[in-house]
Amino acid sequence: MTAVLMQRNVQHLEQSANARIAKEQQALIAEIGEFMLLPADEVPTIATVTNKQKLRNQPIFADAENGDTLIAYPIAGKLILYRETQKQIITIASIHE
Repeated sequence: MTAVLMQRNVQHLEQSANARIAKEQQALIAEIGEFMLLPADEVPTIATVTNKQKLRNQPIFADAENGDTLIAYPIAGKLILYRETQKQIITIASIHE
């Protein structure tokens, strides 16, 4: 396989992965939006809790579990900790407090 062909394959895989992630994030936001009003004019930053012990000193993560999702809307000043396995918002906090 030539280097150019390998590079194209890698680019295709990256594009596919990015598209899948974007679709999953849109589905997550739609799910949360079913029971909470979310900022419509802002694209959130989304992260997954992977080590809850390192985050325990931050109030929003007091009840966090590994695998929970943090959805941040910095312009609107909202943080949402969501547990997808239980379809439950764990905590909502303001960034501007």
